[in-house]
Amino acid sequence: MYIRQGTALAAANDKDDIRIYLQDRADPNGPWDKLYNFGKGLYNTSIAITPYGSKRLYYQLTQGNFIEKLYKNAWEDGQFEYKSASWGCPIVAIVSDHPRVYHLSSTNHLMESVIFEMGPNSNCLDKEALDGSQLAVLEYDHNIRIYLQDEKEGTTISEYGYYHETGNWVSGRSVLPSENVNVLMSETSNSEL
Repeated sequence: MYIRQGTALAAANDKDDIRIYLQDRADPNGPWDKLYNFGKGLYNTSIAITPYGSKRLYYQLTQGNFIEKLYKNAWEDGQFEYKSASWGCPIVAIVSDHPRVYHLSSTNHLMESVIFEMGPNSNCLDKEALDGSQLAVLEYDHNIRIYLQDEKEGTTISEYGYYHETGNWVSGRSVLPSENVNVLMSETSNSEL
């Protein structure tokens, strides 16, 4: 699967369907993938959303702070909360009902930040990700699955691996199912990303 270089990725689990959302960073007013019209992201930010039902969306600004936006039925119902994050480390996902944030560090390690009311507490996971990649993470079939968009290798989206519900790491062996890719590419074309 190929998408435009420079797009932001976000993933969610909607009733056991894998959903990947795209936004073209080159167009700050560009729409999301039409699978869900969640709204417009801020220019030059990294974007991550929660799995289905959690009603949380996170942005990270390039200045190093990220905004947590809580929303109900519409974006206008949301509230903004400011929390600190490591500068230059984009937020990539929130999974399950527990606020877990994964980001790619400057040393290309996959990092996990567990957010508490007092702020993030970072823990390094000993897993390296590809340099220049963007990551999308979701909880699917009780496993935490990690997808990569490697901007230096044709922006291919593939499954990097997943954390099994037992806590064991399993290397990725497959790309997104073709039926999901076809739907995604069709909707992406319609939204002119």
